[in-house]
Amino acid sequence: MGEWRIDPPQWWVAGFVMLFLLAFAATWPVMRAEGFGWYREFNRRKAERDTRHWRLLEGKQVTLRYCDEDAKLAPKVLRDTERIYPQVTHMVGYQPTVKPLVLLYPDRESFNGVFGWKDQSAMGVYYAGVVRVLTPRLWSHDDVDMTGPMAHELAHMVLDYQTGGNIPRWLTEGVAQEAERRLSGFTLSRPKGDWAERLYPFEAMDDGFDNLEDQRLAYRQSLLAVDVLRDAGPKTLNKTIDKLAAGASISDAIAEATGWDWGTFVQKVYATAQRESDGRRSGKIDLRE
Repeated sequence: MGEWRIDPPQWWVAGFVMLFLLAFAATWPVMRAEGFGWYREFNRRKAERDTRHWRLLEGKQVTLRYCDEDAKLAPKVLRDTERIYPQVTHMVGYQPTVKPLVLLYPDRESFNGVFGWKDQSAMGVYYAGVVRVLTPRLWSHDDVDMTGPMAHELAHMVLDYQTGGNIPRWLTEGVAQEAERRLSGFTLSRPKGDWAERLYPFEAMDDGFDNLEDQRLAYRQSLLAVDVLRDAGPKTLNKTIDKLAAGASISDAIAEATGWDWGTFVQKVYATAQRESDGRRSGKIDLRE
C-alpha cells in the first residue's frame, strides 16, 4: 500500500473549508438570533449603490429614490408614504429603527429585471430591507393613490424587521393584506368556484407560496387566517407576532396567544372559509370589506 498524503493544494483547500465551517458554527447562533439582519443591511447597501445615480428625496421617516421620469410625481409619492408608514407601524405594533428605503421604478422592464422576472404584474415588492414599487404612471389614473400598494409592502418590511424573518410567508401576506384593507379599503376579489373546498395545507403556503397554482386562493386563505386570529381578541394578532419575534414557532406562537393548538387553528380557518363561501353563494355580504 502506498503512503496516504494530502498534496499542498488539497491541504490548503481542506484547511480553508475547515476554518469556514468553524467560523460558521461560531457565528450561526448570533446570525439566527439577529434574524440575518446582516443580510438586510448588505442588500440595502447594494440597492443604494445600484441606484446611486437616481434622484433622492429624504423625508422625515422615509428615503425615496426615483428616476428623472418621475421627477414631478416623486414628491407626492413621498408625502403619501410618510402619511402611510406611521399607520402601518401602529397597526403592526412595531417601528424599525431604520428609515424605509423606497425605490420608485420608472418602467416594468427595470422593475421586473431586479429579480429576473419576465411576466410578473406586481406593483410592488419588499425584499431584504428594500421596498420597490412600480411608478403609478403605469397603473394608476389621474388621481394617483399609493395607499394600497405602499401599505402592503411597508407592512412586509415592518414584520421582517420585527420578527427577524421568523414569520411564515402566509402570515406576512395576510397581515400585509390587512394593512391594505384598513388603509385603502381594497381587498382582492374571492377565488372562483367552491374555493373553500380547495384550501392549501399551511406547510405549502409557507415553503412554496409563489408556486401555488391558484394565487388568488393563496392570498385569500392568508387573509382569512389573519381574520381568525384578529377575531379571537383585539390583541391576539399582535401577541402572535410578538411571540414569533421572540423566536417561537408559529404553532407555539398561536397557542400562547389564543390557547388553541395548531389543529384547532387550522379547523377555524377552514370553517371561516366555508362560511364565507356559503355566504357569497347565498348573496350575503361580509361587511368587514
